[in-house]
Formats: sequence, C-alpha cells, structure tokens
Amino acid sequence: MIGPARIKVCGITRAADAAMALAQGADFLGINCWSGSPRFVPAAARATLLREIPADKRVAVTVNPTVAEAVALLAEGFAIVQAHFDPAKAECDPKALSAKLGWILAGGLGPDNIAAAAKSGASFFDLNSGVELAPGLKSVEKLAGVSEVLLKNTQS
Repeated sequence: MIGPARIKVCGITRAADAAMALAQGADFLGINCWSGSPRFVPAAARATLLREIPADKRVAVTVNPTVAEAVALLAEGFAIVQAHFDPAKAECDPKALSAKLGWILAGGLGPDNIAAAAKSGASFFDLNSGVELAPGLKSVEKLAGVSEVLLKNTQS
C-alpha cells in the first residue's frame, strides 16, 4: 500500500519489473494470460515469472475466461483471476466465477493523472500503460512518481 491506496501494477513481463514494482510498494502484480494482449506472457514463461512474485500478490489477467480456464490459472499459482469480460458472451459468467464487486480504477494511470484519479474516491488503482516506457517495459521513474504523488496526497 502507498498511504491508504492499494496498487496493482499490471502487464508484468519481466522479473526485473516485478522486483521494481514490489520495491515501489505494489500490492499486486498482474500478468497478462490473454494471447491477444501485447503484454501476453505464455504459460512456460509465466511459470518462471511466478517464482519471482510472492504467491499472495499474483494476479492472472484474462479475457472472457470460462470457469475451467479460471480454475486452471489458479492451479498455475495465481492468487487472483482478473476477468475482463463481454457480458454478451455466454461462456463468461461472472456470477459463476464468484466475483465479489467493489472497484479498481484503471486506464492509463500514471504520475501525471494519479492525483486526479485519487479524487474519484477510488482507493485501488491498476497501473499499466501509464507507468511504461513501452508495452511490457515498466519505468521506475514513473512508478516512483505515482508513489510520490499518492504519499503527498495522503499527507495533505
């Protein structure tokens, strides 16, 4: 946690970025398990990457998973399955995935807009493209910038 905020850094593709995000205070790390993503990590590479992340901080990010696919991701070693879904698709039933609703704010968040995002009332932020140099390549400076802004807002 950074102040009262919870942070998930998503799109982790490298062990170095996982270590950097954890050092900056990330609560969770997301690994993209959906092959349509530019940050997709194949199963063989995920196994290696998961060894670098504490078990309780591992989030599998996927799209329209079936219950069987979500269960398989948990069996791989993920603690949480984050499902982006299209409610029009019958294969993906969020109720069957036993999702509990609260909310996580996502969408290009980085050091330049995190203060405004915090004013939304959100206390859980999903960082990805806003803290990258390129897809899948995280920036320590941008992650540190987010931490600095969130800590500053907590102290004000």
